[in-house]
Amino acid sequence: MHDSPGCGAILVVIDGCRPDGIQQAATPNIDALVARGAYTFAAQSVVPSATLPCHTSMFRGVTPERHGITTNTDHGGHGKTHGTGMPEDLTIPWIAAGANIGHPGEIREPVRIFDTAPTLARVLELPLSEDWEGQPISQIF
Repeated sequence: MHDSPGCGAILVVIDGCRPDGIQQAATPNIDALVARGAYTFAAQSVVPSATLPCHTSMFRGVTPERHGITTNTDHGGHGKTHGTGMPEDLTIPWIAAGANIGHPGEIREPVRIFDTAPTLARVLELPLSEDWEGQPISQIF
């Protein structure tokens, strides 16, 4: 794979992954993306911070109140669970790397999980949906 505007995008999701876990573990590939991309270790998920509501928010660009998916059973988070409003469940890493990322480094503006779809649309030069609550992370462009 090479860096070119026509290359597309790959979204990698690590379910239940806390930022401090990435920072403490040996993660050479994630570290390489951080080094060449834009990142934050303080992005925010949604409540409930369980897999299905979070993934639906990520792909739909709206909160659970809008898409209606509010339950989940399947893992992750603190201990062996997640889905609460605890900071350990809500704080997530968020990294963007590639040819269309014009400003690498730490992202200083707030990032929410439902900003992912609008940001991917902008990376791919696609139109944004008027229905999305999320916004592209402008600092990275």
